[in-house]
Order: sequence, then C-alpha cells, then structure tokens
Amino acid sequence: MIVGVPREIKPDEYRVAMLPSGVEELVRNRHRVLIERGAGLGSGITDELYSANGAEIVDGPAAIFGQAELIVKAKEPLAAEWPLLRPRQILFTYFHFAASADLEIGAVLIEGARAPVLVSREDLKLMKPGTVGRTSSYALCNVTFPYVLKIAKRGLAAACTDDTGFAHAVNMHGGRVTNRAVAETFNMPFEAFRP
Repeated sequence: MIVGVPREIKPDEYRVAMLPSGVEELVRNRHRVLIERGAGLGSGITDELYSANGAEIVDGPAAIFGQAELIVKAKEPLAAEWPLLRPRQILFTYFHFAASADLEIGAVLIEGARAPVLVSREDLKLMKPGTVGRTSSYALCNVTFPYVLKIAKRGLAAACTDDTGFAHAVNMHGGRVTNRAVAETFNMPFEAFRP
C-alpha cells in the first residue's frame, strides 16, 4: 500500500501524523511511504530523517493525495484539501467535532462528547516553542501507528472484519456517516458500517 503524510495546513498546527520509526516499520513491511516536504518540521523532524528511514519526500499535497491509497493526518482535511481526496482513498485522521476555543490538550474522549481539558491555552504560553508540536506528535503517533499499520497490511475492510472494535472507529465510508454519535451531532442520516 502507498501511505501518504501531507504537511498539516491548519493554522497553529505543528504536529505530524507519522514518525520516522513508523516510516521504517511500514517500509520494512513493503509499503511505500510518501512524506510531504517539511511535514515534520513543526515537530522537529527533518526531511532527511524521514528519508533515512525509507520515506520518499515529495513536493506539495497534490503529490501525496494523488498517489497514496492511505492518507494519514493529525487533523481533519481543510477545504483546500477536499478536492484532493479520491474515491476509495482511506483517510486516517482525527475529526475534532467537539472542539472548544479553550481546549488545547484533552484526554479520555468519550464518543460524541467533549474531552476534559488537561492543558489550557494559558498553560501553553508557559511552554517552550515547539514543545507541544513535538511531544503531541510522538504521543499521537505512538497510539495510532498500530492501526495505521493494520490498515496498510490488511486494507480497511479486512482490518475491520478482523477486529469489530476497529470498525466502530470508522466515522464515514463511501460518503455515508457510519458513526451514530457523529450522525446525531450533525443531524445527518446514520448508516452502519459494513466492511
């Protein structure tokens, strides 16, 4: 599978959705990994480090979205990225539906509910520049990478068939909302996910 990691374009978003160790593991499993030039800089990860672990560094999001079968992002795609998404492309990301202007770092997200605030914007002002992007990238990737690897190895349908809990994390499929809490939040029709 071709896995692509675009640079995050949301303002003040410094995380990256893949660490060099994740690139190395995917490449070891015979997957191709595309990283957009500069994607890791906000987290202190250079293109050279990604390359040394087997990634191909590409210019611009069109190269990522145009080739990758699995797109891995830290944040939801913004309007400028929507036209780049293709049918049957897998998007592995967090859709932060319950965002708050005061929430920066939360934990124990309950499906469809707001996460409790652990670190506020005021707390962040006390931290050194770059700290949040780097530490949160490592935390995010360490938790999510096993799922990215499972999708890359098995494909979405097989990964969800193997693990029904995994299937519950699919929010949208084929243009339909497959997560009941998301459908209710946005008053949209719900359709159960069937791999």
